[in-house]
Amino acid sequence: MQQSKTFQVPSMTDADVEVIENALQQVVGVESVEVFEPTQTVVVVWHEPPAQWDDFDKRLRENGFTPDLPRPETRD
Repeated sequence: MQQSKTFQVPSMTDADVEVIENALQQVVGVESVEVFEPTQTVVVVWHEPPAQWDDFDKRLRENGFTPDLPRPETRD
């Protein structure tokens, strides 16, 4: 099943865009990653299984980024 999530990465810089894209694209099952630096927004689309949101969250945190999810959290 295809899933997607849109979130922000506060204080994202130009250099962070490439790091975020590369980290998320390495997750098995990812379909696309779009990073919008001006709005500090990331959109990730993946197939579940094999990927799960926790895989992306872990990759972001390993690279020093904390995703800021909208509240209440919704599944797209």
